[in-house]
Amino acid sequence: MNSQLLVSPSGTHHSASKAIHPDTGVLSEYRKLRKSSRGEQWEQAAADEIGRLTQGNLPHMTTGTNTMAFIRRNQVPHDRKAVDVSRQA
Repeated sequence: MNSQLLVSPSGTHHSASKAIHPDTGVLSEYRKLRKSSRGEQWEQAAADEIGRLTQGNLPHMTTGTNTMAFIRRNQVPHDRKAVDVSRQA
């Protein structure tokens, strides 16, 4: 398995707020939202957001902003800290 990580220059952790679950009306994180009746929309939106920040999300988003890039664990510079993506609404 090829593990891919995101590198944060400052080593900080960023997260977003929760969203209201369309079926229950309860504030929920991404992992519950993607299992909702609108789960496919949540998954596509998350993929699009990653695509915007990286090199795109084919076939409908051919380019991104190159704000971040996925690298292999052995490519993490020694002075940087590797962070995992924690998708939240």
